Amino acid sequence: MVDRALAHPAVRRALVPVVFGDGPTFERLATLRRLPPAMPGEGLPDGAARVAVTSLAAKDRVPGRPSRAGGKAQLAYVKAAVGSALEGELDAL
Repeated sequence: MVDRALAHPAVRRALVPVVFGDGPTFERLATLRRLPPAMPGEGLPDGAARVAVTSLAAKDRVPGRPSRAGGKAQLAYVKAAVGSALEGELDAL
């Protein structure tokens, strides 16, 4: 869904995206693959970025098929995004 939303010009005009998620998933999705990579804990670049927080196994990143590892990963994405917001690296979540 994030990949499709970022493909719309109106969305890109409205915000500067910083997406926290799974590295292999980013590589699979064209729009996210085009965002510059950033590393968690190293500060975010100015502008759009993708932050690979996890590297899930293929079986744990199947859309519509929840897994324990996928659930833990989603919590890690939220924690990383909140941490970046608290550091002043993001304007909003």
